[in-house]
Amino acid sequence: MLVPFGIFISALLLRAFYLWEDTASPFFAVGGVDSPTYLKRAASLLAGTWPGPFAFDQPPLYPAWIAAVSQVFGESIMALKLSQAVLGATCCVLVYFIAQKAFRDFSVALLAALMCVVNGTLMYFDGQIVSANLEMFLQCAALWFFLKAEENK
Repeated sequence: MLVPFGIFISALLLRAFYLWEDTASPFFAVGGVDSPTYLKRAASLLAGTWPGPFAFDQPPLYPAWIAAVSQVFGESIMALKLSQAVLGATCCVLVYFIAQKAFRDFSVALLAALMCVVNGTLMYFDGQIVSANLEMFLQCAALWFFLKAEENK
């Protein structure tokens, strides 16, 4: 269990460093094109007025994730992005377990996880207010559960 813990901590530290560095960006709180829409939908979910007229033109689970994080930690962009960093770091651990099950080789699993840890694109999307982070986590979790179910057959 030391290897998965090391993967998680190293991925989380890199993502936290990226977030700290990104706070200087004028786009840190504003985000990209879809970010305001996601934040408005999360606010309407918290206010009880969701779904609204355009509820399903974007993934509906991501605004629910934002609302849940806001409910626990308050409406903080940093808390949201840190929660996504935790999801991203967890994905790296899941990649390790997936590769270990699929290839049955420690070095392949470790290499796959390390590639996930240092992947700049994954770190970037972990720090953005877009659904890609949550989707990646759910896809990795689903794949790991499918491999686990196949193993228990």
